[in-house]
Amino acid sequence: MLPVAVRILHAEAGPEAGPLERTLIAARAETAGRHLFGFQAAGAADVRVVAGPPDGISFGARLRGLVAEALDSGAAGLVVLGSGSLPL
Repeated sequence: MLPVAVRILHAEAGPEAGPLERTLIAARAETAGRHLFGFQAAGAADVRVVAGPPDGISFGARLRGLVAEALDSGAAGLVVLGSGSLPL
């Protein structure tokens, strides 16, 4: 099987986040961790959570960067999902 990179996108809390938003972000971070371990258990070798606070980079620009990075590292494909994606 050809190697596939997996990137789990996780938006962290911005400076104006309130307690409810921080709680939701913490729950999504936990789900991101489950996704990470699930993909690793399924045999994916290059699995990462890409996290950070809001930074103004468009989704398209972020995705182009992730694709270029994955291809440069020798991956034959890229799986991208959000940290809030339904747990597997």
